[in-house]
Amino acid sequence: MHTKNAKLKTAIGVCLTIFLLLSGCVTQQKNGSIQNVIQSAAGQHETAKLDVPIYPDANEIVYMPDDKLWTDFNVSSYLNRKAYTSMSSVQEIYEWYLNNIAGWEIVEKSVFENPQTSEKEFVYIKLKNNTKGVFLAIMGVNEDMLMKGQSILAIAQGSWSLIELCGSSMEMSFNVPEGEEQSEEEIDLGMEGSITFTVSPIDESYITFVEPLGNLNPGGGHTFPSDHGALSFDGIKDVRAPAEGIITMIQWRGSSDYKVVITHTNTFKSYLDHLSELDESILQQVGNLEEFNYVHIPVKAGEIIGKAGKELNAVDWGVIDENVTLNFIHPERYGDMAHAVHFIPYCEDNLKSLLLSKLQRTAEPRWGKIDFDEPGKLVGNWFLENISGRDPLAEWKKHLSFVYDMWNPEKIRIGVGGTLATPATLYQVYGNTPDPADISVESGPIVYKLQGTEEFGETSLKATILVEMIDNETIKVEGFTGWVSNPTFTENAKYYIR
Repeated sequence: MHTKNAKLKTAIGVCLTIFLLLSGCVTQQKNGSIQNVIQSAAGQHETAKLDVPIYPDANEIVYMPDDKLWTDFNVSSYLNRKAYTSMSSVQEIYEWYLNNIAGWEIVEKSVFENPQTSEKEFVYIKLKNNTKGVFLAIMGVNEDMLMKGQSILAIAQGSWSLIELCGSSMEMSFNVPEGEEQSEEEIDLGMEGSITFTVSPIDESYITFVEPLGNLNPGGGHTFPSDHGALSFDGIKDVRAPAEGIITMIQWRGSSDYKVVITHTNTFKSYLDHLSELDESILQQVGNLEEFNYVHIPVKAGEIIGKAGKELNAVDWGVIDENVTLNFIHPERYGDMAHAVHFIPYCEDNLKSLLLSKLQRTAEPRWGKIDFDEPGKLVGNWFLENISGRDPLAEWKKHLSFVYDMWNPEKIRIGVGGTLATPATLYQVYGNTPDPADISVESGPIVYKLQGTEEFGETSLKATILVEMIDNETIKVEGFTGWVSNPTFTENAKYYIR
């Protein structure tokens, strides 16, 4: 579960709710031709027929009260822009487009899934064909919108130079006085070390399953194995503080998406992410919400801090123990992630036993693993060579990982965040060999034949990666669409570092 996908889903959801409330004009799309024009605040613009096919049952939304749908995703008014409704699911539309976009290269893809049902709730794809490009966004209409049970399809096409810029344009805002910088408050709690969680954030009786560390979803920001576990459940439920501490930061992504950080000791903190609302007692102490709010709000174990489940039937539960440092080659690149642990080992015995019973991973460690780096070996995480030194984890599109499945670590997984010619997604390795833990400088160039995974419904997607370890901390990589026999490096090869 990744914050960017949640932000995108929230943003487009708010925009489309407004559009559907204010628009009363939906026209049937027939025989793949455009019957009407988009009206905007700037006037009326004739648009040419789109080069990508239109989904068969799509109904065009021909009246847009404003341009918020497009501006929130940097979709220029110089592009040919259309929006539609459909009675089909996001999954159905997404799979249809994967099979009907011959001639277009998938350059970027972001997928947001319901972790309980594995159903796709929001997808966007960037396509390229020489100098032309297409931005395609698909999202489900939730119960807060007018057309429950439908999906929204937004398509923009035109110059690739403009399509390449499409994406979320919402800048982060802080409760920071002008001219000052603000960071999480330095609090001396008078003690160090870990604590014991005595309360499950979601009542144990409602938990359907527990997620280990190591979730992989490059389209959603998890090109590297995720550094937190999660609790899944049905319906809207109270979220409780798992132990006594002080809420030191609240992140608000707009609408119904909050992250709450609780500091328990000077070296130990936890966070609960994707709350759909905060308790009124917490809100009163925060004041005017910005995206990042640094606060000092004491809480007791079991105290209700909010609710979850309005849009996502899961809560991420992360834990940072500064007395633990994971085995990354360069842990200094990872910030708090270098000290990320799962919550289960820190729970009191009865709670630990209950949570383990709802954890479907059988391999040890039962709660998963994220630090696969081995010195001098291909296995583990890699950063594009020109990645920012200030916050390299934030640039997840420049990440590449050669790791293992979080449920069954016998299966090799390769996470491609972007920058390669292969679509940004999670891949399984055909034949499940060679093991990246066996690849070193002496191995020379290695070819991996890849295909998409069952969990994302992409098994028909095929790609090839050519990789060579140049030295113990540098690899040369090139991606190719489809399965390529005897590939060789070209000028498109990229270099990644530890």
